[in-house]
Order: sequence, then structure tokens, then C-alpha cells
Amino acid sequence: MPLSVFAFYAFLLLLPLAWLQFEKRRPWPILFKRLGLQSKPIPQTLALGALIFFALMAGVLLLSLALGAWGWLDFSPVEKLVAALTFWDVLLVVTLAPVAEELFFRGFLLPRFGLPLSSIAFALGHAGFASVAVVASAFLGALVLGYAYQKTGNLYACMLGHALFNVANVYFVSSI
Repeated sequence: MPLSVFAFYAFLLLLPLAWLQFEKRRPWPILFKRLGLQSKPIPQTLALGALIFFALMAGVLLLSLALGAWGWLDFSPVEKLVAALTFWDVLLVVTLAPVAEELFFRGFLLPRFGLPLSSIAFALGHAGFASVAVVASAFLGALVLGYAYQKTGNLYACMLGHALFNVANVYFVSSI
């Protein structure tokens, strides 16, 4: 992936921190807590992350069936993109991308703009894939992740579920 993608994820990571620091000028631990980065029991976080992953997979499977029935299941742009990924690109997609996206969209945007608008923003952030199926899946995934975050306050579990979802997608798309 080009350096611009890495810079974009760095921006997603740093913007919320900078915004909150200038907004309230509070110590870093308080800023992290305001972004949902507070310590939770590890077993609970792992179990919740796995549950979120399965909810994402089930939701996208049902959505894919519906889109396929309507003739809108267009994953070919994604297949080409995934086929061109290097090892380092895959590492970025399954580590930095979920962390940056969850911090920005769920930790930062969701409390300020609500679930529908933050989900739309997340979906639009995936419009570069040039696929109706990807944008619709991203919107549905954002609703699941946002709901989970609102109910649990555990952003780490959302990051884990999102990372597992990305791993599964890279695996499934690359094996087509």
C-alpha cells in the first residue's frame, strides 16, 4: 500500500487525541478514557471481541445473500486489491486499520454524532473500494461495532472484533 494509506491511518489515530487535548487540556489517561481506551478484564475483552466478530460475519453473510439476490454483489474490485497486497499491506489491514478506525469512528465520532452518522461516515470511508457490497457491509459493520461499543464501553473488544473480521476477509477474498 502506498505511504498515503499509512499516513491516513496515522491521521485517524492522532486527530482524536489532538482534538481532545486542545479541547479540554486534560492529562493523557483521561483523554484515553474519553476515547474508550480504559482497561477491561482481558478474558471479557477477548470473549466480547470474538462475539463481535461472529456478529459481523453473520451480518455480512446475510447482507451478501440479499445483495446477491438483487445482483449487487460486486466484490471484483476488492479481489483485485487483495490479490496485490504484500505481507506488510496485510499486516497494516489487520492491525493498524482496525485500531485507527475504531479509535476514530467509534471512540471519537460516535459519542459526538451518534450511531447513524458515524456509521455513514465509516461506510463512506470505504467507498474507495468502488463496490456497493463493501460500502453496504461497512455500514452494517459500523452499526454492529457502534452498538457493541455503546453497550459495553469496551473499544478494545471492538478493535479485536474488527481485526478478526479483516483477517477473515483477507483470507476469504484471497482464496477466491
